[in-house]
Amino acid sequence: MKAITLCLLAGSLLFSSCIQEIANGTRNNPAADFTLRLNIEETDGTTRQQVSTATNIPGAAEGISQIEVKESKVNLRLGGITFSPNVTLTLSANLRFLQATRPEQIAGEYNLPADADKLLITMGWLRDGTQHFYSPAITGKVQVQYDAATNTWNGELQGIGFNKPLNAPYRSIQLHGRFNHVPFL
Repeated sequence: MKAITLCLLAGSLLFSSCIQEIANGTRNNPAADFTLRLNIEETDGTTRQQVSTATNIPGAAEGISQIEVKESKVNLRLGGITFSPNVTLTLSANLRFLQATRPEQIAGEYNLPADADKLLITMGWLRDGTQHFYSPAITGKVQVQYDAATNTWNGELQGIGFNKPLNAPYRSIQLHGRFNHVPFL
């Protein structure tokens, strides 16, 4: 019985340290990081910018940055629209690579609208307390690189534009961002 208890205790400590390592990163595998910037041109002609960054808080749902395979497609998720006592993230981006079934296949450069059959981008935005989701992206450029030393992905989103919904309280929106050390989970 003591052996079983010791095995369970050792297993839970190992799992806990793995979770902590993923959240905080290590020298060889830094923590995932991202910044999303939404440029907003308001109806009165003024422009403003909304920014969300990774929180890297152990166990926090707010700082999601991961690559996953769902329904035989590769998704790169950045950010989220969540509330917590510490952080409110207001932007998210989900990049769905339509012709990739394995994470290593997503490295490359994508230009929209030409690569719309390869990449679908959905953006979530919390504006005035209401969640809005925009898809598909109609303009922009995405670059994705694989880092073999850390087994993670890095990249950039440039000028990602979406169709303006009818009666939207702004003239245009454009998403920019960068991500580093995003793991495949």
